[in-house]
Amino acid sequence: MEEHKWRFLARAIARTGVGLDRLINGVKVLETQARASYSEAILNDKPNEFVEMLVLDGIFVIEILRGFSEVVPFDKDDLLGSMQWMRCRLRDDFLCLENQIPYIVLQKLYQLTEMKGREWLPSRRMPTLSQTALHLFKISDETGRDPETIRGALGCDIEGLHLLDLVRKSYFPQQKQKPTVSASGNPPSGAENVLSVWDCLRTKVPNIRSISKLRRAGIVVKLRVHQDCERSFLPVKFKRGVIWMPLLELDDTMCAILLNFIAFEQCYKGTDKRMSEYVKFLHCLIDMHEDVDLLCEAEILRHHFGSQREVAEFVNRLGMAAEVDNTKSYLRDVYVGVDEHYKNKFHVYLAEVRDTHFRSPWTALSLLAALIVLALTVGQTIYTIYPYYHPHEEKHSIAPPPKPYP
Repeated sequence: MEEHKWRFLARAIARTGVGLDRLINGVKVLETQARASYSEAILNDKPNEFVEMLVLDGIFVIEILRGFSEVVPFDKDDLLGSMQWMRCRLRDDFLCLENQIPYIVLQKLYQLTEMKGREWLPSRRMPTLSQTALHLFKISDETGRDPETIRGALGCDIEGLHLLDLVRKSYFPQQKQKPTVSASGNPPSGAENVLSVWDCLRTKVPNIRSISKLRRAGIVVKLRVHQDCERSFLPVKFKRGVIWMPLLELDDTMCAILLNFIAFEQCYKGTDKRMSEYVKFLHCLIDMHEDVDLLCEAEILRHHFGSQREVAEFVNRLGMAAEVDNTKSYLRDVYVGVDEHYKNKFHVYLAEVRDTHFRSPWTALSLLAALIVLALTVGQTIYTIYPYYHPHEEKHSIAPPPKPYP
């Protein structure tokens, strides 16, 4: 792979006319920030080699991204661009946590080797680094996550700490800007902030049961179709006994991506843990292969595993690695709503009646027939005993009319 890296570096220099010294000097300015991005010391005694490594690896990543997004097409005889399996391998390697390059370095190299106006179609806007990267990292054609949909739905350019963080954020639903004033038109007071913190602390948010157990209380899952769900499986809602969830497709690529998402969120303290929170919620819903069956029947889950049991084992292992605080989770309201609904005895009794007597049309018809027979029996009984308790009314009703005077 090293020879390919040098080949793509020479290709970028020949195409743009940017000298190697300029690339090295551009990255050297960012050396301190780049070193702070790694948890371990890398070539501290050889600063020049560290910068050269970033330039070589960074240009290779950028040129691969440009090639697969057809910003700068591959040469016809280029093996990396002509083989589909190589594209999948490079995509997976670029998303490994241990292979990440600081985004600021990639951004700098992308700007230094940017296409000139004469080399780019004038009718199209010059793509940014994030837009170019998302073309390679689209997950599956079946989920509708094509790059144009992602960019158009987001309406803005997103950035991250590295490519893995960039792809992770591309799954986040577009957030509406939070108001900076209260309903009265005044800025939120300190008392309001204290009360909101107190409400969060005093409410314990327990884990919920598996979906097969939740069904005993009448809780079901249904596919959520929403604008945000076209590019993300994260928006989960609970309303009136229904957990609304978008589609999640678990193939080899998605499984590897989720593993790296969880590893990044658990290792980096400064980021939100939205992926970990979702995986933890999915782990609560799935305990055994019967739970996977229910999610697949509801079209919430698709997978490329050999059996439902393998899916349950994978989700359970992944969920065990996702350490999150439910009180701070974006799914906090869902946890609370599901738990309150499950503990309500009325919902449990209602679900038992529905499962017992309305599971199929035949059981419902049998119940209806029994009710009709019961109603007729009660009516007949009342008609029989009514004259016994009202004898005068009966005699008066059958007495002959009085005779007229002569």
